Amino acid sequence: MPPNYVATVRELATEYIECRALLHAWDEIPYDGDGPRAWKPTRSVAILLFRCVRCGTKRYDIWSHVTGDLVDRAYRTPEGYSLPKGYGRKVYVRKAYLQETARPKGKANLRRVV
Repeated sequence: MPPNYVATVRELATEYIECRALLHAWDEIPYDGDGPRAWKPTRSVAILLFRCVRCGTKRYDIWSHVTGDLVDRAYRTPEGYSLPKGYGRKVYVRKAYLQETARPKGKANLRRVV
């Protein structure tokens, strides 16, 4: 198994489970010049960099200055975020999220409506 992978959803850090279940919480940051592909900012494209405030994943967006289209997108994930193919299915992640982070409601919070 590659070094950036964990074997199951249960082995993921809580913030990684949250991001997989709820989607990333992106915050735009200055471009660091270190995109995972050979793109460079030019007169025709801009590179925007976003970082997830929960897990630290970086997302590189390449936007066209001419059309405004998204030309390309690439991600850099932190160590231990990746799962083997098929193990990150949404149903597994949601179940792990409910077990790891959701707060069960006790009977004290329930009221009988008459």
